[in-house]
Amino acid sequence: MCTVTLGTLANCEDGALTKILWFINTPFKGFDSGKHMFGGRGGWLSNLADLVRDEYQLSLASVSPHGQQRSEQSGIVSYSIRPPYWKARLVANSLFDLHFSKEFTVRQLISVIDKSRPDLIHIHGTEKGYIELLRFQDRISAPILVSIQGIMSSVSRFFPGTYDRRALSNRRKGYGGKLASVFLKSYLSEWANATSRAKREQRLLPLARYVDGRTDYDHGYTRCIAPNATYFHIDRLLRKAFYSTTWKGPFSKPRHVHTTMSDSLSKGFSLIAETAIIISSILPGFQWRIAGLTPMSSSVIFTKRQFGRRYPDKAIRLLGNLDQEQLAEHLSLAPAYVMTSFTENSPNALAEAQISGTPVIATDVGGTSSYIRHQHDGILVPPGDPYALAGAVFRIFDDPALAASLSGNGTATARIRHAPERVRNQLQHAYRCVLSSANG
Repeated sequence: MCTVTLGTLANCEDGALTKILWFINTPFKGFDSGKHMFGGRGGWLSNLADLVRDEYQLSLASVSPHGQQRSEQSGIVSYSIRPPYWKARLVANSLFDLHFSKEFTVRQLISVIDKSRPDLIHIHGTEKGYIELLRFQDRISAPILVSIQGIMSSVSRFFPGTYDRRALSNRRKGYGGKLASVFLKSYLSEWANATSRAKREQRLLPLARYVDGRTDYDHGYTRCIAPNATYFHIDRLLRKAFYSTTWKGPFSKPRHVHTTMSDSLSKGFSLIAETAIIISSILPGFQWRIAGLTPMSSSVIFTKRQFGRRYPDKAIRLLGNLDQEQLAEHLSLAPAYVMTSFTENSPNALAEAQISGTPVIATDVGGTSSYIRHQHDGILVPPGDPYALAGAVFRIFDDPALAASLSGNGTATARIRHAPERVRNQLQHAYRCVLSSANG
């Protein structure tokens, strides 16, 4: 185990701050607001950059066809990687739903490295092709640390949720504009894209020498797929609005629950619909409020087609894309937060609900059990079981003392786990250890 002391890293030669290059999945929209993704999700990386910007000479690289090749904001340099033939790719994806797992060339990544000349490279996530750099790490002077965010091998396995391949192939989505809608698109293309990324992850992650994660799940996965890698635990920094949110109690009317989710079949919107049918049959007026989805979202369209007249339209309210302040307000009023995913690693939306004080219910998948101790700071239910999920919702509705206990314990747990100083120290420790090992 690395035992070097914590503190600001400095270049040993000239006293300058250590140069760190991050490869990130989504361009930042801004640092102060902590937003770099749409739909009310994301933002933790921009907050982390804001937290450590004075301690490192930080550069960011991301895929952004419309971004400037190089820009600087608040002392942080950003590089935009433009995919080859990006205009043709956008048209192909819009018309024919062709997903490209290779969004850029390794030569483009090396070019960014040559320009930024980092002391350490930190790849945030295995979803994109940045991990192709692991094949060339012996030729790159800077060591490479890879963060496990979502585990693509798990995503591809559980992508369809409750739907089988036949159901996906028999259903088509046809939206996105008049021209794009002429060409109906199969949901199987999204599954194929996830499978392609999973194969790349399984092929390249074993080459990693340094990996960081935050759950027992990703730690175990790393131990199996990259047994020679050194693993570091680095928790996530949440968006600022949720640290100051105060839960207003379990008695908000109408009786409702809240979910924040992305538009993926693996996130369990079909499970929400099935569970909402059960709850609303017993509790008329019940409402399930969902941020991040609209009537045009793929998972909504697909579920409506599958359920037909059974779809509980009156019991489901789609809130669309919300900013963090709007989300925090919804969480403060929600008697419960519910996560319905079929696969997760370290769900940020769940952590934001916990630290806000909202009692949480979640499917026991992936790394969720690292965030919830059952019946102490949340309730875990089996994935895909609408009756177990509905029963957990009724437990919180029927037992204000339980709701208050889950709220208090969840907040206490999350405030320790996501404390900014704790996350900063974990990151510093990992960087020191990687540099010490690479230079030793």
